[in-house]
Amino acid sequence: MNEFLHLFQAGGFMMYPLLAASIIAVAITVERARMYRKSKTDMTLLASHLSKPLHEGKLFEAEKIAANAGGLTGDLILKAIAHERHIDDMASWLEMEGQHRAASLKANLGILSVIVTLAPLMGLLGTVLGMIRSFDVLNVANGEPFAITGGVAEALTATAFGLFVAILALICWACLNQRAERLVGELERGAGLYLVSRKKGGAAEVPAEPASHPAKADTPSPISQASRITAAQTASGAFSS
Repeated sequence: MNEFLHLFQAGGFMMYPLLAASIIAVAITVERARMYRKSKTDMTLLASHLSKPLHEGKLFEAEKIAANAGGLTGDLILKAIAHERHIDDMASWLEMEGQHRAASLKANLGILSVIVTLAPLMGLLGTVLGMIRSFDVLNVANGEPFAITGGVAEALTATAFGLFVAILALICWACLNQRAERLVGELERGAGLYLVSRKKGGAAEVPAEPASHPAKADTPSPISQASRITAAQTASGAFSS
């Protein structure tokens, strides 16, 4: 621990922003990992049990299946069922809602990408500052070779720590981005499954009109008969006059 503190102090003031960047990277990784764990959906349950109740118009049973599946996709299907009667273009609504959820999945990943790029640059800046200090000490010490060791240590430590932070942030970003892409794929699959099952169910829910019922146009109403009689009497009176 004492050796680490000594190296940290030898790295100069650029070690502090690098330390802050590493803390931010770890915090984002933990927060995203917890969110992705909660957003996971049981796609096997949806794929095997959701189509039938939607096809048969059993929305309450479909809601129970979506709730048991959980995650972002299950919640998306629950909202789609709840808004079924109020939305004309369900495909557009699912696309808009899916894009919103996909954006929430990839939130803060851009910060990790910035840290991957920025950390080596901060380490390089520490290297340059350390070398400048080394040459200043060399001029003051009149050529003493051991007088520049502090500046060289600062330069090397800052570079090494900057690369370490960049590598750490890159690994975290790659893992989190892969999990986010999988969850986005689950959203797309769930939305497609709902639309296909909903179209089939919509066709099944329209009842066919019984053939035994006669058409209303074939049976004249009493009002229409009375109108025809009155019109005939008027016409006959006009002709007789």
